Amino acid sequence: MIAPKFPENEEKRLAALKSYGLLDTLSEEDYDNITRLAANFCDIPVALVSLLDTQNNFLKSHYGIEFNKAPRSTSFCGHAILEDNPIFIV
Repeated sequence: MIAPKFPENEEKRLAALKSYGLLDTLSEEDYDNITRLAANFCDIPVALVSLLDTQNNFLKSHYGIEFNKAPRSTSFCGHAILEDNPIFIV
């Protein structure tokens, strides 16, 4: 996979992300309910609530996989935030 570039608004995006206080936090039932419902509603094996910081793709909630963090350099999310289209299809 080609590592994604950083968006032009990276500093502003990171400041907004950090203001939520969700990075590297424990799982929460409300987020887990969202991923479970999304997976069941869409009949898909994996659903995620993903937050992308400078180095990592942190999974605030994950359904269908066991890990909660992956390198940003190998994340689809790093590519998705560069797109103008709100839907990113792999």
